[in-house]
Amino acid sequence: MVKNLFFVYFLIASTLCFSQEEFTDAQFPGGDDSMVVFIQNEIVYPQVSVDNNEQGLVYVDFVIEKDGSLSMINVLLGVSEALDAEALRVVQAMPPWIPGTQNGEPVRVRYTIPILFQLDHIDNTK
Repeated sequence: MVKNLFFVYFLIASTLCFSQEEFTDAQFPGGDDSMVVFIQNEIVYPQVSVDNNEQGLVYVDFVIEKDGSLSMINVLLGVSEALDAEALRVVQAMPPWIPGTQNGEPVRVRYTIPILFQLDHIDNTK
């Protein structure tokens, strides 16, 4: 019985300690709307994907470092080789982010974004 009470006390104490920490998530410069505009302006639909009627969501995972730079960029869930490569290229081209903070100190933050490739919105004139 004492062992169980200790575990419950430890669990509650741990939760209270963690909940007192102030955390701010990392942010794309200008916020989510600016990130959407950046992605829309940066994407060039690969011609091979147009020819093969490839479309869908590519989920890209990365880490925002303490200085705002991006690292460990990879595709979690892809559509095709060409679309996956384009999604990676776009994320690699992103400017530095505003880093996340914990208790006022910069921290590394893992982030995942979906990038939609949809054929009825193609503008390959870039």
